[in-house]
Amino acid sequence: MPKIDTERAITDEYLHRALSGPFPSALDRFFDVFLYFRLGQRAKTGPKCLYLKYSCVSDTSAALGTIMDVAEVDEMKKSTKAKRLCFISDTHEKHHVLNIPKCDVLVHMGDILFCGRKQSLSIQLHKLKLFGQWLESQQQAKHRLLVGGNHDMVLENLSEKQLETVLPTTTVLHNKRATIEGLNFYGSPFSSGLSKNRAFQGDTWRDKLIEDTRNRDDIDVLITHGDDVKPLDYNINAKIHAFGHHHSKRGVNWLSGDQGGQRVDGEGVLSVCATIMDEKYRPSNLPIVVDLEPGPLTIRH
Repeated sequence: MPKIDTERAITDEYLHRALSGPFPSALDRFFDVFLYFRLGQRAKTGPKCLYLKYSCVSDTSAALGTIMDVAEVDEMKKSTKAKRLCFISDTHEKHHVLNIPKCDVLVHMGDILFCGRKQSLSIQLHKLKLFGQWLESQQQAKHRLLVGGNHDMVLENLSEKQLETVLPTTTVLHNKRATIEGLNFYGSPFSSGLSKNRAFQGDTWRDKLIEDTRNRDDIDVLITHGDDVKPLDYNINAKIHAFGHHHSKRGVNWLSGDQGGQRVDGEGVLSVCATIMDEKYRPSNLPIVVDLEPGPLTIRH
């Protein structure tokens, strides 16, 4: 298996200069004007989120979750063991319009930028810094996890040490594992598709994801940008697969195991697509909140 080795085009000196103050080009300024009119300026739904308890999932066919006010979720009691996860993805530079509830782990599944390839490296770094500051300001979240997306070219060119400089309070999982609040996470920025924004899109990223997770039963939450590698296809015994990338797939479903065309009761994975932008790139979708208890995977009938 070849080692993933991204191009280290960003020197520490350049990174320091860019974070101290961006030096936008005329094209950067024009592109920001374009973004102002292209993207929706505020969330369409108010301070709400889609909420569900993993332990209560029993419907194996319909979409799941209840739309609730963030304040209601904040006040809800959860079991002493359950950890509250808040999933968001594909914010495309409109993260600041979101209302994030109190949670143990805030997870972002990539596409921080709208179109990194059309912005200068300096501006990409500056916007990444601002995004990191926004994540840090979400003090209602105890921990923050992130994987990059295909629009986030700048992330592909930062070393792990540089990522810690730009995102000091966020754990970045680029084909890596982390254990937080008793839950085991594995994150990968891999996706595929026909977009001209192709960060983290390649066989090496895909193969490493499969190698790290196939036939494993110690992953509670699989975090990816795309859903190209599906847990049920590769015997990844995760409780939750959270992803983004596909704006049209937004929502929560229970994907059941299947043997010879027959559904296997109690086996499967909770599929969470938490894209904030809709198909027209308007920030009209809700954060998705799941209460999940650490511990072994249990069979539910």
